[in-house]
Amino acid sequence: MPIRVALAHRTTYGFARPVAVGPHLVRLRPAPHARASIESYALTVTPAEHRLEWYDDLFGNRVARLQVPGRISQMTLAVELVAVLGGAKPPALAGAAGRLAGELTAAVHDRVAYRVRLEPGVQAPAETLRLGVGSCRDSAWLLVTLLRERGLTARYVSGYLVRLASEADTAELHAWCEVLLPDLGWVGLDPTSGQVAGEGHIPLAATADPADAAPVSGVTEQVEVTLAFGSDVRRLDPVHDDRTSASSRWASRSAGSS
Repeated sequence: MPIRVALAHRTTYGFARPVAVGPHLVRLRPAPHARASIESYALTVTPAEHRLEWYDDLFGNRVARLQVPGRISQMTLAVELVAVLGGAKPPALAGAAGRLAGELTAAVHDRVAYRVRLEPGVQAPAETLRLGVGSCRDSAWLLVTLLRERGLTARYVSGYLVRLASEADTAELHAWCEVLLPDLGWVGLDPTSGQVAGEGHIPLAATADPADAAPVSGVTEQVEVTLAFGSDVRRLDPVHDDRTSASSRWASRSAGSS
């Protein structure tokens, strides 16, 4: 049975002093090829005085160019969307290419232990293999590289991961991979879980290189920055009102000089 969920995600940048903020690219809108149906979407930016220009990038992703005039001490990006998860099963990895993609996904999952890594950027695939640990974006980029080396077309994906569970539902930013397979088209592969991506994987940007899929990128004056971020999800269908169906994850860190 289809389940409607409301997802909220907020990112706040706190600057140690008022600074001038250069243009930023915001990739926080579900991509057109998302398997989940997106009923509504809104992006709210603070401060109120700003300019947003939406466009499609070379990969077909929806990107907003954000400009904020003057000098500011804080900037917040808040996303609210409603998605419908229909419970459809992920596609089966059939044929030689599909089986190879599945084997490589399982191999990365088994070889690379997951860890939360708040440092910016993505590790080089060789470094991820050497360390044997990495964030979701590190494992995703490693899998993209391995698929390409074996002759398959693959791309890096950043997005939201919504997980519905009997105890509590969760939502967070995540990264995975997509591979182009005969008869199936683009299929999501999540090396962090070792499984094919499902409807709960809501892509925001699918690109050839991780740098082009960053949820937010831009420049400011050199300054100490504190980053706070969080997300929550809740079910909207009345039949689910009597159960625990909301989860929040909030974190903060010093981002150092940017």
